[in-house]
Amino acid sequence: MNKSLDMGKGSILRLLMKYSIPAVLAMMVGAVYNIVDRIYIGQYVGENALAGVTVDFPLMLAVMAIAAMVESGTASLIAIELGKNNKRKAGQYFGNAIGLGIILGALFIGLIYFNLPGIINLLGGKGAVADFALNYMRIILIGIILQIIASILSSTVRVDGQPNLSMIAMIISALLNIVLDYIFYWENENGCGRRCTSNNYRPGKWIHNSGILLC
Repeated sequence: MNKSLDMGKGSILRLLMKYSIPAVLAMMVGAVYNIVDRIYIGQYVGENALAGVTVDFPLMLAVMAIAAMVESGTASLIAIELGKNNKRKAGQYFGNAIGLGIILGALFIGLIYFNLPGIINLLGGKGAVADFALNYMRIILIGIILQIIASILSSTVRVDGQPNLSMIAMIISALLNIVLDYIFYWENENGCGRRCTSNNYRPGKWIHNSGILLC
């Protein structure tokens, strides 16, 4: 974690550019996920599936909020300890954050999975739209814990003085998302049928999200 010591040295402008540019680029690339997914859904599945994804979006925002809560607090605590050169305490905070992320993710999955039909109905999902929303969210729930952990890791490596690593992981996963979406949709069009597309393309997304964990 010695790269983190650079925060106390050098030009403020240089440090600002070093950390802000990768963060902005990573956020822009992150937006590609939803854009690409919705393009494929709209083109290959139809308006009901696209509406189903929209119905599920508040639940995905809730996951993002949980991840942001854990990662923001963790990054702040780790940055403070690294500023004190207390790497042991920083490591403890990191381990606690991973454990908390897993617990909160598991609680969210349990709460949503067993009440999903009612929640979808409450969010406005009816008929065919509700069917797509249910199928989509059931697959999404498989990767909730991974998404939370990936967010924690992304923030942690930035605090550790490696913002480029977080950006590179995001870019690689976004490119894999495009490729895997195409593969799953292509297979769908040539085999398993239109209805199962909403089930098939999301597992691919969580496969490439694991790339963040490997970096």
